[in-house]
Amino acid sequence: MKALLRNCQHGSDVYITMDYDSIGSPKHVYKSSSTFNGVQSLNNEIRGAKWYSSLNKSLLDISVAEETEFYCKLKSTYINGITPLYYDGFSKNKKYIYLIISHYCKVWQASTPINELYNIHGDLSIDNVIFNDSLPVIIDWEHFNEAIAPIGFDSLNLIFEQLWFDDKKLNPDTLLELSEMLKLLKSKNCLSPIFWENPLKKTIDFISTHHNIWENQADKLPIKQFSDQEVIEIDSILTKILNLNN
Repeated sequence: MKALLRNCQHGSDVYITMDYDSIGSPKHVYKSSSTFNGVQSLNNEIRGAKWYSSLNKSLLDISVAEETEFYCKLKSTYINGITPLYYDGFSKNKKYIYLIISHYCKVWQASTPINELYNIHGDLSIDNVIFNDSLPVIIDWEHFNEAIAPIGFDSLNLIFEQLWFDDKKLNPDTLLELSEMLKLLKSKNCLSPIFWENPLKKTIDFISTHHNIWENQADKLPIKQFSDQEVIEIDSILTKILNLNN
């Protein structure tokens, strides 16, 4: 039995299906596209997944099922686990965010930068992580790019995206907790000095200056939805907290 999970949603040219075994348990997830941008995204995905798996023993298992000049289909083994609700926001998802950034540090520390620039996942959001027995598995590598960003970018995107979904995004206690995550990244050498001041603006600026990574989806990223005033207020508080510890 097969089922359609997603049909080119959110401006993507990729559609997703799943097949099941005889008792109705999920077996495989398939991603397919026949457009130039969609095939390019799937090529990114297979490269990113291979890079990730080479640095980290995980359950992620992706292969090319079909490929022609104008078509690509990827096959992934289904991963059992839970994915936290992204719209619960920072305060409710703190424990998951800590697990993800710890995992991020483990993987990216094992990688080799080029001219101090690292590979990026490009969409490290909480709904692109499956927790299997509390161990994070990062999926959906369609925006993977090599040697393009200072270390820490993906984690900051994750953290600030969750902040945007939080009802108390400007609460000093919330931002104090968020600053602890930034200090954790810094202590593990997983946060470039570029991001030590005005980390939210710097993350947004990177997306704006590398718009081609996300194509027409860039402006839909939750982190781009902060108002200018919110960015100023959040960065002012965070920079002040972080500089007290320098």
